Amino acid sequence: MGLLKDIFREKKKSRSILLIDIATDSVAGAYALYEKGKIPVLVYARRFPLESRTGEPHDNATLRAIGILGNELIREGAPILMRATGSGNAEAILVSVGAPWQEIKIRIENFERTNPFVFTKSIVANAIEKTSVVPHGKFLADESIIGTILNGYETHDPYGKRVRRASVTVLESLIEKKISDAIISALRGLFHMKNILMIASGSLRYQAIRFAFPHERKPDISSLNQALESADSCKLWIPGHPPKIVPVLASHIVSLVRQATVTPPDLNLLLMALYYQRLTPV
Repeated sequence: MGLLKDIFREKKKSRSILLIDIATDSVAGAYALYEKGKIPVLVYARRFPLESRTGEPHDNATLRAIGILGNELIREGAPILMRATGSGNAEAILVSVGAPWQEIKIRIENFERTNPFVFTKSIVANAIEKTSVVPHGKFLADESIIGTILNGYETHDPYGKRVRRASVTVLESLIEKKISDAIISALRGLFHMKNILMIASGSLRYQAIRFAFPHERKPDISSLNQALESADSCKLWIPGHPPKIVPVLASHIVSLVRQATVTPPDLNLLLMALYYQRLTPV
């Protein structure tokens, strides 16, 4: 499902998005350009390491690095985006938040009736909303459907079909509320933008890696946790006895996302660009 599906009502031929990746030891940002019928393009990308001061909390070092990154995105990146699109402003910000602030949870929603019924997005959305439980101190950043089964068979195009039973696998992104509030406040102060969306990096990477490698068989529910943990370390889980866990490299993704910058390809930013493309094609 994903929250990104709801932020753009208007269909456009192109749009620009600001991607922010917050990791344990660094922060990164990129301006991504999406045009209908074309692969995404990163027109500007930078990564800065976290430099903690003696006795400084990790959160403070991260927020200071976000400020440095944001100023560079405005000073260097915005003029490049202006030359590429005619505007130096992105339409939304997508933020991937990693350890130690993220948490991923899986849940299954089941639907069953005596008589056949039409399986719709609204039925799923209402069920997910009713069963969401947010722990104290957490922010529910995203709920993404990563699998749908209708009448016992997995399908990628479930809506509008008549069924008696169905189930969806939901991947929840939970972020520490204190840090999520601080990140949103910092980004709004820098970019004066309301459309700021967050997702746990583990959820984002899993979905992006599955999109990048569509021919590899998906894990079943018993293997899903292992696949998610692998993806959080930028590795692809491949079924087998035993399963294989293969590192994903930037070179595996560069044909799917074009990088028009002088900086080396950044795997996390490439995966973020893929995730956005998968969720909301222009």
